[in-house]
Amino acid sequence: MKLIIENNIGERVDIWLSEKTSYSRSQIKTLITNGSVTINDNQISPSYKVRHGDVAVIIEPEKKSEALIPQDIPLDIIYEDDDMVVINKQAGIVVHPAPGHKDNTIVNAVMFHCNHFNIKDFEEPLRPGIVHRLDKDTSGILVVAKNIEALNGLKTQFKDRTTRKEYLALVKGTVSPTTGRIETSIGRSKSNRKKMSTNPVSGSREAITNYTIEEQYEHCALVRFHIETGRTHQIRVHASSIGYPILGDSVYGHKNTIVDQQNISRQMLHAAYLEINHPVNNNRMSFKAELPEDMVAMIDLVR
Repeated sequence: MKLIIENNIGERVDIWLSEKTSYSRSQIKTLITNGSVTINDNQISPSYKVRHGDVAVIIEPEKKSEALIPQDIPLDIIYEDDDMVVINKQAGIVVHPAPGHKDNTIVNAVMFHCNHFNIKDFEEPLRPGIVHRLDKDTSGILVVAKNIEALNGLKTQFKDRTTRKEYLALVKGTVSPTTGRIETSIGRSKSNRKKMSTNPVSGSREAITNYTIEEQYEHCALVRFHIETGRTHQIRVHASSIGYPILGDSVYGHKNTIVDQQNISRQMLHAAYLEINHPVNNNRMSFKAELPEDMVAMIDLVR
């Protein structure tokens, strides 16, 4: 991996590279110590201060291949044909294998369900067919491609923003105004790389979220979010940034109201509606997923 340094001049190289790559700062330090990182073809220390025009090269360690195992995990299927399957994902399940979640994911379940699902057709062996993601504790609509033609067709739509994605969430407070549009940049937080922020350290990208109140209750509101972009944790970050964090969000929320006393086990966020073109025949299609039981129960409690 080669990177040309053009900004954040004077920053430590381990910090700069951790912000520009998927590696953590500690991983970058290890790579530097092992001689796997050079600046202008020279070995450097983690404290090296980057200069404009420096060329950083990372010799990436060889990745160990891990075989995906089909697992008989129940799926709530909304729609399926030869090219794709649309799922109503339950909260608590990860979409694809990642560090700390090697199995029991949506991908493992889809591999079992679609016995003709050929993993060798896909370039990313640990996330075959995955076009978009939902956080582990977010429920709702997820579309998975069954073949490379469908995958490419869906990826193009998400990239070109021709899809329509709507979410329902329970947020804290009395929301005002009742409709709005949030336009910010979102990137890694300055204080915590695991968090996203509207005031990031670097590498931010445009994020647009529209919202409308469905129902206002005494201590919280049911809000519909229509996102035009698909940044990591976008709705959670945007809702918190305007002062109305999502109920149960332990990362971007804060406990200060009566609804926090209800032992909410996850963020009350649900992907309720998805509109796409079929990736092969191009027909416009729309899918809905009703609110899950835990959100319905919370609404009954606060109504």
